[in-house]
Amino acid sequence: MTTRRALALLLLLAVVMGLMDGLADWRGMAPSRALDVAYAVVMALVAYLWLRRDAQARQHRVGVMLSGLVIVCSVVGIPVYLLRSRPAGERLGAVGRFFGFVVVAIAASVLVAVPFFLLGPG
Repeated sequence: MTTRRALALLLLLAVVMGLMDGLADWRGMAPSRALDVAYAVVMALVAYLWLRRDAQARQHRVGVMLSGLVIVCSVVGIPVYLLRSRPAGERLGAVGRFFGFVVVAIAASVLVAVPFFLLGPG
C-alpha cells in the first residue's frame, strides 16, 4: 500500500463511519460499539501502514515507541513522526497538512451523516 492509498483509505473509512452512524440514527438504533471498535482498529492499522511506508520512502528509522504511539494515539504520534522525519524547513508545513487532513476527514464524516440526522425519525 502506498502512502497516497493509505490516506485515501483513511478518508474513505471516515466517510463510511459517518454513513454508518447516520444510518443507525435514521433507523432509530444506537450505533454499534463493536463496529466502533473495529473501525478504530482498522484506522490504527492503516495509520501504522502509512507510517511504515513513509518512513521507508524517506529512509527514516522509526522506533518501537513511536510506532506504538501512532497505533495507540495517531493524533499525537503522527505529528511527532513528521517533526522528526522532515527537514527543518518542512516540519511545520507537514504537521499543518496532517491536521488539515484530520479536519477534512472529520468534515467528510459529518457531511455524510447530517442528512440522516435531519431526515430520520431519531
